[in-house]
Amino acid sequence: MTARPLKSICLFLLLSGLRAGTGESHAQDFPTAEYEIKAAFIFNIAKFVEWPAAALKPDETTFTIGILGKDPFGDVLDATLGGKTLKGRAIAIKRFQQLSEVGGCQILFISESEKKRMNDILARLDGESVLTVSDQADFARNGGMFELYLENNRVKFAVHTEAAERANLKVSAKLLNLAKVLSD
Repeated sequence: MTARPLKSICLFLLLSGLRAGTGESHAQDFPTAEYEIKAAFIFNIAKFVEWPAAALKPDETTFTIGILGKDPFGDVLDATLGGKTLKGRAIAIKRFQQLSEVGGCQILFISESEKKRMNDILARLDGESVLTVSDQADFARNGGMFELYLENNRVKFAVHTEAAERANLKVSAKLLNLAKVLSD
C-alpha cells in the first residue's frame, strides 16, 4: 500500500472517531463542528468510491458536490473543501432549491428540508451515477446511499450497498469496513 492511500485511510479513521461536540464545548459551536466533520466525511467517502467513466467525463475539470434544499452547511462546506481536488478535479459546490435544477453532480447532499419529497428525488436519480448523501434519519434504509448520523456525539455513516450498485458506483471494501452496511 502506498503512503497516499494509507494517509487517506488514517485521516478517515481519525475523522470517524472525532466527536461532533462535547459537553464542555460551546453550544453555539456544535452545529458548525458537526457540519465541518460531515463535510470532511463527504470528501473522504468520495475518495473511496469509483464512478463510471460516463459520470467523470474527460473534458470536465470539476468534481461537483450539490446540495438540494435548505443548506445546513452554510459556508462550512466551501471553507472545508475549498481548494481541494477529488479524482484529479477541482471541487465545485452547487446549491439547488428545486429537483429540476439538479444536474451534473457526482455527489448530491439531500437536506432535511427535502424529506417529504425524498421518494420523488430518489426516483428521479434512479439509474444516474450520483452518490446520494443525507443526514436524515433512515435515509439509507429508504433508498439513499450514504447516511451521516450522530451516535454518542460522533458522526458515523451507514451505506446502502445495493443503492450504490444500482447507480454503478463501486464502494471500496475498506470504506465498507468502517460503515454500518445496509442492503435490500
